[in-house]
Amino acid sequence: MNTHSDSSTVLISPGPHGHIRSTSFPDAPPAHFNQPPNTHHHRTRSDEYLPIASQNESENPDGNDIGYLTEGGNLEFRGFSWRDDDGAPSFDNASAADHQAAVNFLRRQYGVNDMDAYPPFLVLGCKHVPSADTRPFTVGGFIAIWRDDHDMGFNPFPGEYGADIDTELEVEESLLEGLDWDTIPEPGALAKLAAFLFPECVGVLWITNFVIFEFPRCDSMVEWGARLRKLPRNFSDVPFQPLYSNGPLASDQFAKRAKIPTPENAPDDRIDDDTDYVARDGVFYPGSMISSAWKGNIEFSATAGILIERNGQQRLTCSWHLWDKLAAKHRATLGSDDPLAKEIFTVYQGDTLSPVGVIVERVGQTDIALVKLHDGIKFRNESLGSGFVPRCLAPGSDVRYLDQFVIDSFTTGKQLLAQVGVKVQVARLPGTEHPDIVTPANNDECLPVPGVEYIHVSQGIHSTQELEMTDKPYIRDSACGSVLFRSYRHIKNPTGPRKTRVEGPKAAIARGEVFGMMHLADITNRRAYVTQYLIYADSFTPLIQMGWTVVALPGSAPTPNVPV
Repeated sequence: MNTHSDSSTVLISPGPHGHIRSTSFPDAPPAHFNQPPNTHHHRTRSDEYLPIASQNESENPDGNDIGYLTEGGNLEFRGFSWRDDDGAPSFDNASAADHQAAVNFLRRQYGVNDMDAYPPFLVLGCKHVPSADTRPFTVGGFIAIWRDDHDMGFNPFPGEYGADIDTELEVEESLLEGLDWDTIPEPGALAKLAAFLFPECVGVLWITNFVIFEFPRCDSMVEWGARLRKLPRNFSDVPFQPLYSNGPLASDQFAKRAKIPTPENAPDDRIDDDTDYVARDGVFYPGSMISSAWKGNIEFSATAGILIERNGQQRLTCSWHLWDKLAAKHRATLGSDDPLAKEIFTVYQGDTLSPVGVIVERVGQTDIALVKLHDGIKFRNESLGSGFVPRCLAPGSDVRYLDQFVIDSFTTGKQLLAQVGVKVQVARLPGTEHPDIVTPANNDECLPVPGVEYIHVSQGIHSTQELEMTDKPYIRDSACGSVLFRSYRHIKNPTGPRKTRVEGPKAAIARGEVFGMMHLADITNRRAYVTQYLIYADSFTPLIQMGWTVVALPGSAPTPNVPV
């Protein structure tokens, strides 16, 4: 396994460690891994580098033939690429003239006059930020972050550096199996790494070539600072940069539409599609509003998932934590015949609260709950407005770095997301050893830590691209439960000139692959940190392993799941 021990190879790795100034691409400083803790990338001002607007415009004076929008709303460039041979964002395959042509096009087409790159993110500064319906989701493969040009601050570090600079931690090569640059690792590989390096950690994440170890939260920052001073900043010969987090990186608390959601920056009277489709049409759909309720009043709302089946039984997927909160409040137990429990776990649809079913199962420790629909209640597996049809479940192992997904929620309408990582929640339980920890033969050092067993709950981590919010988040809490349709995928291409080719939305969406459902949008009002663009989703891998498949539309043949 290539661990990229050559430092020059590390420096050109397109992880979000280097600040590349768009106005001087050919002379951009190298990307260094070992930045001081909590360091923001230095942003060189225009008196040191020419601002975009004053650069030479002789390259492509018209500007209009360089960039083009794909069907999925991504901006690409003709004749060159801002991707490396593996498909990851990088400037290495483009010349200085290519860069200048792209800069000129972005200035002319979108009013971009400042640009900072923190692969896979590209922060674009504009005097007037383009509207949501005109700006692309990605630019040349980079996730575009559109900002006011007077507020370009962005911290790409999803954690803190260890403060022990004298210790370089040696990591057994066997623990690095399944880990590589620009490759989302299997959850088991992360769980194994965490188990042996930091058995006290409660979670571990891979995000854009960083591995973040989550420790039990310290309420005292003095105590956390003392812990950081004992944690090594550098690991020897590993394909990632280690970071640490005080507690979970994100809090776990958290046909035609009758109404078109307007989730953009607006006052509190934004439209949600709270239509009771059951009362209106006698059927409801993925993306519809569902709720928990108490005494006729809505407690929490979420988004309806998809209808699945196994052995003749059909179930609707939904978000567990909304009903869990209500059950905890009233001390109700899932599966109980107690009338109180049945009332608590009833699922309602729309603003007039049509009862549609009862939650009968939670899938392991995930946020996925399964609803048994009441007799006579109909659900059609076709997303409202977008017409997306879920056809099969697909596992997290089939997702590649920066694959794109679309959700369609009653609070958001259609929204694009890009896969940037994976999270593993680690828990200590009595009983069996973590099934993904495999002890290499004749290697006693890799035996499990005595008395500690590990399980994992795998969550995909996605990024949105929306600009800074001044009121409520663009993707709001009630988007949880929305299923993720893959709309853009990277495919291995070993025989082609590039190692990776891409499949656009027309073909990808036609496959109908759904990978999971929204769990948490860790979005806050002021978004200068990469963690504030992260959205968590629970993988459907457990459903595949349990034998569930997607219910086909009437008249359509069922589609087999993508194998785990």
